[in-house]
Amino acid sequence: PEKVKFQLRLGQSKPIYNAFKAIKESPDWQSLSEARKRIVDANLQELERLSHKFSENVLDATKKFEKLVTDKKEIDGLPATALGLAAQTAEVYRAYITRASSGDLDNTPIINQILKLRLEKAKLLNYNNYAEVWI
Repeated sequence: PEKVKFQLRLGQSKPIYNAFKAIKESPDWQSLSEARKRIVDANLQELERLSHKFSENVLDATKKFEKLVTDKKEIDGLPATALGLAAQTAEVYRAYITRASSGDLDNTPIINQILKLRLEKAKLLNYNNYAEVWI
């Protein structure tokens, strides 16, 4: 769930988009071979596609979410005040933070592919990991 929230934030970040552009405009970019440039470009295109798909999945999962209580036993014994609200709030929160993590809207493979491509990009730019690209 934290990974999903983090990825969603990254996929919609204007500063990160600008950082990608900066890499292509940096002296490091000019020193890369044409083959490496094509690989970086392909990775950037794939990252854009995956980020878009990730965001679509989160949005679709959010739209599909609903909680319908059909069994009174689910709420028996709870006062109509804070305790009942807390239980429902907790369930809604759990569902919200795990959206787009199962079924046909599961973002786990997308996240893993994004992480793989970012590491590959970092290595192509002679960094040990993706975090170093941003430092």
